[in-house]
Order: sequence, then C-alpha cells, then structure tokens
Amino acid sequence: MLDDSRFAPKVVESGESSVPVPAMRHLLSVVVLSLLFTLSARADSNTGPLLIDDPTDWTVKYDNSKGTQLYTLTRTQGENVILKFSHWQAPGTADQMPGFLEQMANKFLDIAKTNPKIKLETDTYRKGEFLGDPFSGNYVEFTIKGGMKQVMFMFSDGNGIWNGQYAGSADGWMEAMETLKAIKKNG
Repeated sequence: MLDDSRFAPKVVESGESSVPVPAMRHLLSVVVLSLLFTLSARADSNTGPLLIDDPTDWTVKYDNSKGTQLYTLTRTQGENVILKFSHWQAPGTADQMPGFLEQMANKFLDIAKTNPKIKLETDTYRKGEFLGDPFSGNYVEFTIKGGMKQVMFMFSDGNGIWNGQYAGSADGWMEAMETLKAIKKNG
C-alpha cells in the first residue's frame, strides 16, 4: 500500500512556513534574477517616454541630460546613417505638422541655395507620411547629390509632437521609417 501522508494537508504553526527553506531560497533567487534582467534590458533602449524596439544593426540612445528628450539611432555596421528626434517644444497639434514641415523645407531650400556645402540634386522635395499605431507622421525628403537622403519628419499620437531628421541612404530611410512606425509609449 502507498503512503499517502505526503498529500495530506500540513498544519502550519504561527511563524512557520509550509515551503521548505531550500525551495524558498531557490524561488527568491529566480525572482531576483528575473527582476534584475528585466530592469537591465529596459535600461538600454527603452528609457524615456517612448518604447523603441532595437532595430537590427542599429543602436538606440536616449538623452534627457539637458532637459530635451532626445533619441539618437545610429547604424552599428555598414553605412554612416543617423536618425535623431526629440520632443517638439513649440505649441502645435498633429494636424499642423504638414504646415510646419513645409516651412522647414522651404527654409532648408533657402539655406541650400546660399551654402556651397549643401549640394541638392534638385530644388524640389518629396512629401510623404507614415502610419503607425499609436504614432503616425509626415516627412519631407531631399536628395543630396550622390543619392543620399536628407529627411525632416514629425510624428504624433495626438498628444504632442516629436520632430527629427534622418541623413543617409534611401534604403536606410526605409528602415528608419519602419522603426518610427513601430514606436510605442513607454508605460
């Protein structure tokens, strides 16, 4: 006959635990390690108000040291590409973004016409938009001689605007736009 005493309910006296001490230590160490791993993983790229999944071959950095919430994404390998954006401090709403970008694009064209270091292929630019959830945005794209792209963009979830720039290849801009579409709120 089998001994069924191990299945019988155990009476626990006040101050005594029903969990054996070695099992409790193991459980506690697993919980602590899990918590430390989660905190260290979040500290790398998901600090600040936005949650950015680390895109392949890109490094994500957040800096709020000067009171400006600035994100910088750079390529870890290959071409020299940079994507930067920060919280727009000026008043405005998401429906004003196309107008803001139009003003910035025209100002950039004026500067490019008088600055010999900026060599645009044409005096025109392409307008576009990207749709994400919850963030969507608009952009203006210039082509620099040699095929590189200079892009100014804004995006919003309806509660504030983020403003940024991209400089790099056309393929890099496509990757950067996918990253922008995938941004979530952190918390």
